[in-house]
Amino acid sequence: MSPGGRQSHLERTIGLTAGYFRERFGGTPFPILGYEVFNEPHPVGIDKKSFESRILSLYYARCLRQVRAHDKNSFLFLEPRLDWTTYPYTIPDFGGPFFIQSPDQIKTFLDTSKLDDPKIIFSFHYYDPYTVAFGTTLGDSMKSKLSQWPQFFRAMRSSATSKGLVPFLTEFGANQDWTRHPSDLDKKEFPRISSNMARSYMDLQFQQVEAFRLNATYWVYDLYNSGTDNWNRENFSILGPSQSPRNLDIVARPYPMRSSGMPTRIFFDIESGTFATILQYDPSVEDSTTVLYVPRTVRFAGRSDDSGRDEFGQYAGGFEIRSTSPPVCWDEERKLLYWRTDPGIKSNQIILCPLGAYDPCSLPPDSSPILGITDYFSFVDRSGLLHLPSGPSLPPGAKQSSTFSYSFVPGGADSIVSSLADAGGRSEPWFRDAQARYVLFRGVNFSSRSKLPPYLPVYPLDPGSPTAEPDPAELAEELERQRPALDLLAGLGFNIIRLCIMWKAIEPDPSSGGLHPKGRRYLTLVGETIEELRRRGILVIIDFHQDIAHEFYNGDGFPDWAIAVDPAHPVPPLHDLDDTSWGVRYYDYGPLPIPPLQYVGNDVLVRNTLRSFWEGK
Repeated sequence: MSPGGRQSHLERTIGLTAGYFRERFGGTPFPILGYEVFNEPHPVGIDKKSFESRILSLYYARCLRQVRAHDKNSFLFLEPRLDWTTYPYTIPDFGGPFFIQSPDQIKTFLDTSKLDDPKIIFSFHYYDPYTVAFGTTLGDSMKSKLSQWPQFFRAMRSSATSKGLVPFLTEFGANQDWTRHPSDLDKKEFPRISSNMARSYMDLQFQQVEAFRLNATYWVYDLYNSGTDNWNRENFSILGPSQSPRNLDIVARPYPMRSSGMPTRIFFDIESGTFATILQYDPSVEDSTTVLYVPRTVRFAGRSDDSGRDEFGQYAGGFEIRSTSPPVCWDEERKLLYWRTDPGIKSNQIILCPLGAYDPCSLPPDSSPILGITDYFSFVDRSGLLHLPSGPSLPPGAKQSSTFSYSFVPGGADSIVSSLADAGGRSEPWFRDAQARYVLFRGVNFSSRSKLPPYLPVYPLDPGSPTAEPDPAELAEELERQRPALDLLAGLGFNIIRLCIMWKAIEPDPSSGGLHPKGRRYLTLVGETIEELRRRGILVIIDFHQDIAHEFYNGDGFPDWAIAVDPAHPVPPLHDLDDTSWGVRYYDYGPLPIPPLQYVGNDVLVRNTLRSFWEGK
C-alpha cells in the first residue's frame, strides 16, 4: 500500500461519494444532510487517548478535506471511540462485565478544535452495555435505569455541547427478544410499558431523547425481518416478521420538528398521553410558526400488531390543545400541528393530551410556573377535525383559540445550518432552518439489509448469487412493492433516515482515480432509495458503515482487498460465526470455555486488520 494505505482509499472514496450525490441531486432540494465517515471506530488496543486525540481526529480532518473538495454544504458526522459509553476511560481495553457505573467514567478524547468548519456533528450511540450483554438470558432491572440513564445521557450530551457541536444519537434501540423477560417497573405507575423489558427499555430511552432534546435515529427499521434482522441473529427492528409492527405506540411520539424558540423542555408521558414543550423566545427567528408532529392515528397498509391493533397513534380518539398563544392549524393528512408563538412571552408553552384527560399533575415541574398563561384551548376530534370552542364550551378559565392557514415545506438539506443559541446564560448548539427556527430530527436506521450482498438498503432479500450484479429493474419493482413501508416512515413522524452504505460495494478493487465503475452503479441504485425518501420529505445521513471490518470476521464494510495488508496480516479463513455476540471479537483474549464466547478464535485477526488500518498501513 502507498503512504496512507487503506485509510487514504476510504477517505478518497468518501469524498467521491459526496461528489457523486452532489452532482446527482444538485438541481433538486438536496436530500442528504451529511456523511458519517466511520461507524463505531474501535481503538483495538491502541491507547484510548492517543487513538481519539491523534489517530481518529486526524482521520476525520482528512475526510473533511475530501468531502469539502466536492461538497461545500453537507454536515460531517463524527463518532468518538466505540467503547466510550461501555467501559470507563481508565480501563486500557477489554473490561469484561465491569461496565461504566457512573457518569464521570464517560469521557471522550476526540479533538475537533482544529476542524475549522461550522458543519461538524457529534454522533454517538448508546446501548446499555449490561442489558445488551446479559439482558437476553438473564434480564435486567429497568427500575435502575430511571435514576442511572438521566445522568449518563446528560454526560453524553455535554460531551457534544462542550465542544460546540450538535449532539446526534445515531443509534439506540431495544432487542425485541427482551420481551420474554418481565419488567420490574411498577405496573400501577407504568401500565403501558411494564408488560415486558423491551417495552420498558424502549420508552425509557425515548424519554432521555426528549429530556435532553436530542436528534436521534433508532436502530433499526428492517423491511426484511424474518424473525431476526438478517444479520447475526439480532432482533432490534420495529418491523417484525412479515413487517408486523412492533411497539409503534412507543416509537410514534409527538415532538417539535421546527420551533420558533429554543426548546428548553420536550416532555411526553406515554401513560397519560400528555405532551408538553416549552420554547424560549428568540428574536433571531424569522417565522413564529412552530411545527409539531402529533401521532393522532398511524396505520400501516392493513397490518396489525400481535394484539390485533391496526391503529398505533397516541390520539386516535382526538386530543386537546392548550397553549400560551391562540393561533393553531391542524393538518390531519400529515399529522402536523402548526402553532404561532407570541413574541411578547419569554417562555411559550403548548400542551397536548387525549380528549377529556387533562391532568396538570402529569406535567413536568418547569411547566407549572406558566400554566396560568397556558390558557388558550382548542381540540381535534376523533375524525381529525379542529374545533375552536367558545363561551360555555370552554373549560373553566380557558380562552378561545383562533386558527390560521399554513402548510409546512421542509426544504432541502442545504437550508439546515448549525448555530449557538443562548440558554439562560449558556450557549447551546442547534440545527437551524432558513427562518432560523430550531430543528429536531427523529428517525430510524435503514437498514440492516445493507449489510448483505449486494449491500443495498432496499432489494429482494435473496438476490441469487451474492456476486451477481443488482438489477435496476428488480430494484424498481422492489421499491414499488415496499411503498407502504416507506410511506409509514413519514407516518411515524420521521424526518431523517440514517442510510447504511458499504465501502466494499463502492471500491471493490483498489482504485487510484475516480469512482470505480461498479461503485458508481452501486451509488446510482442507492440513489433510487434516497429519491423515494426525498419525495416523502425525509432527509438522509449517509453512513459509511462497518462492523468488525468484514464478513470473514462475521462483520461487514471493508472490501476484500482491504483486510490483507502484509504477511503479518493474512486473509483469514471464512467462518460461519452467526451470533449476536459478534462484538467481542474486537478484543484479544482468545477462546473462552463459556457460551456464547467459546467460538471466539479470530479476534487477533480482527484487531490486526483494524489496527493496521488506523496505523496507515
